[in-house]
Amino acid sequence: MIEKILVAGGLGNVGLLLNLHDSEKRFINASRTPKSNKQIKINPRSISDLICSIKNSGCSSILLLSAMSNNNDCENDNISSCFANIELPQNFAIAAKECNRKLIFVSTDYIYNGDIQIKKTELSENIKPINLYGLQKYCAENIIKDVLNNYLILRISRVYNRIKSINFLHNSFNLIKSNPILEVAADQYFSPIFSGDLYSIIISLNNQKINGTFNCSGPDEMSRYEYFKLIKTHYNLICNLKPGKIRDLSSNKNIPCNTCLNSDKVINQTGIKPISFKDYLIQIN
Repeated sequence: MIEKILVAGGLGNVGLLLNLHDSEKRFINASRTPKSNKQIKINPRSISDLICSIKNSGCSSILLLSAMSNNNDCENDNISSCFANIELPQNFAIAAKECNRKLIFVSTDYIYNGDIQIKKTELSENIKPINLYGLQKYCAENIIKDVLNNYLILRISRVYNRIKSINFLHNSFNLIKSNPILEVAADQYFSPIFSGDLYSIIISLNNQKINGTFNCSGPDEMSRYEYFKLIKTHYNLICNLKPGKIRDLSSNKNIPCNTCLNSDKVINQTGIKPISFKDYLIQIN
């Protein structure tokens, strides 16, 4: 019997990509404002309502994707961001415990300050958020660990897919295509992951009844500028790409410069080795 996973935030950017791979219909998408009869309604502000929704859904686990992930938005609306990134995860943790369900919480590479130029492990001493979004997500991680024993915390970077939706590959492609000259940060490093690999990791860890914190990323350790060069070359786009500095190019001055993740722990646990960005481009050619 296929175990069902209640997904909160399945209509967001990452959720839409993960749903592309859910051919076995493991996901039960939930929303405060359902847009079809295939989604169930939840009220994340009420723990008692959450408990009822979780019990009635028939799920064995809960995947929490909902978040306010733009740091500028977080800083401009502290009340809303605190609810989305701290209070809401706390409500889901309490409800999950009451219902005896696992909570799978998707966190971020922004919990690392990015100063140390090495791939970050789950136990890295480099866990020190330098912006509000990273701080809020790290607070939520600690709340979940305090409330629950039955949890998964998955720290991710950018998620990509060739499908035309809001994701790292598609957004980068559009920027390159629409700009004859484009300056791109050559000092911002990260490790994006293909959405199919992230989906497989989630299902594998959930099926194994594993608890704990895992980095989930691709194997790459490249700058945004290097990723853009790969995309430009693969699609034969005409654009003069120029290397720049993240501090000069972004309106947000608190972006960590190096959040490349070490995913050895999740690879050893699941046997899933995420594809590299370059190999993915070759594969879809």
